[in-house]
Amino acid sequence: VAGAAAVESALLGRGNLRAASALYVPATNELAPTACAVISGAVPTDLPPGALLRVGPNPDPAEHAARRGQGAFLDGDGMIHVIALHGDACAPTYARRWVDTAGRRAERQVVDARRRVNAEGSSELRFFDGTLCYAPRGWGLLASMARNMLAFGRATKDTANTALALHGGKLLALMEQGLPSELALTRSGDLRTVGAATSLDGAIPDEAMIGGALAAHGRTCVRTGERVSVSYGSSGKPFGRLDIFKAGSWKLRESRPLGALDAPVMIHDSEITQKYVLVLDFPLTVRPIRLLADNFPVQFESSTRARIGVLPRGKGAEGDSGAWVEVEACVVLHSVSATELDDGTIRLIALRAVPADGGSFISNYCPSFLHEWTLELAPSGKSGRCVSERCLNAQVAVEFPTLNPRCIGSTTPAAYAYALPVRGDLRAARRVQNAARRGAVRRLRQVAATRRCGAGRGCRRDGRALHVALRRDGCLRAHLRAQLGARRQGGGPARRGRGVRLNLYIIYI
Repeated sequence: VAGAAAVESALLGRGNLRAASALYVPATNELAPTACAVISGAVPTDLPPGALLRVGPNPDPAEHAARRGQGAFLDGDGMIHVIALHGDACAPTYARRWVDTAGRRAERQVVDARRRVNAEGSSELRFFDGTLCYAPRGWGLLASMARNMLAFGRATKDTANTALALHGGKLLALMEQGLPSELALTRSGDLRTVGAATSLDGAIPDEAMIGGALAAHGRTCVRTGERVSVSYGSSGKPFGRLDIFKAGSWKLRESRPLGALDAPVMIHDSEITQKYVLVLDFPLTVRPIRLLADNFPVQFESSTRARIGVLPRGKGAEGDSGAWVEVEACVVLHSVSATELDDGTIRLIALRAVPADGGSFISNYCPSFLHEWTLELAPSGKSGRCVSERCLNAQVAVEFPTLNPRCIGSTTPAAYAYALPVRGDLRAARRVQNAARRGAVRRLRQVAATRRCGAGRGCRRDGRALHVALRRDGCLRAHLRAQLGARRQGGGPARRGRGVRLNLYIIYI
């Protein structure tokens, strides 16, 4: 990555050593589609043309320098890395682009206006002040939001740096407390922003401080084609809403207020089964009143009850509040899967963390582990109980899970995740390789030849997995791995070199 060393040096100079690690050093510029060399093996001949897109925070270097806050990695504008496979004999290409959000456009407008006033043609750069960078304190965040309102007319920036969603032919870049931006991917493997701060034709309600909110992670039902999303807010009741978008478009079929939520909580993810939506009402509360006491508004609050909402979906279920099942207090940012079992119970698997009570989860992150909840509903569907909950693997911390989208809501024995053992030794993961035991974690490259393939109802073979690794010198490297049951072609995967010790694993569920 061009200029990575310079940016790293600047971060070190600011004393933000954690942000200076390879995973947090931002790219300093955009890059048009550039041919990539295959340095080991070959692209499989049966791999169809397509693209791998990766989004994450990537602060502009000038923005980094101008901000009053700290390194503000999580406040950085979303940058999307595109690895395109063109088929035939064409070489893969790599490109990267910032999401041209409404916030970025507003920053340019302020600078241009100042340049018109200044006869010399120069002006001071002006950027949105960060917000997450102030955790665990509150007064700095309050001041930051006030400065943003004065300069740009809104308290926070729509960074669109968290996730991507493809539905109905539209690709959206998301950040759950801001309006999404619409993107277009070209045949050449380039990316452009075609719509900033879109409300999806009024589907996303307006909110004064942030413009609007759409969940970072939604689910698309394989059976109906509908897109299901659970979003949250903190300005007043209802503290959340369930949106169901029609198959093949971002047009709302139903928007259901979640009046059963007792408190404003951060709902980062959700799950669906064939008949239900699972709402993760866990006590990572969002209370703006904490700002007045110089505390960050997002904190783990174990005194607030934790529940899993089981809401029916489908025709005739509109407005149904469902059942809310109490479970032990914890935090779940990312879920893995949910399934309706033959005995009528519902099994949810997600990544569970238990942070210190009253602490800022953003500034004091704690590891998550694979966890299982089994829920039983009453015949009326208006109440239920948690039959059991248990940790499936306490040896390996897991994050950023993903599932073959064809298997969402149905039975599947395996998913993918980035995993790191608790003690930071990757060799420990190799000792947790009993594929017959649920919760086992195995490095992907070690199981390519196993007979236990990604089989399940409607999900016979996942095919291939493509993921991105980042070396310590800042270079991105794509790894193409043969997944379970699929023969590896053209040699082994690219060598990691001096790679960051973070790898893709299969988790058996």
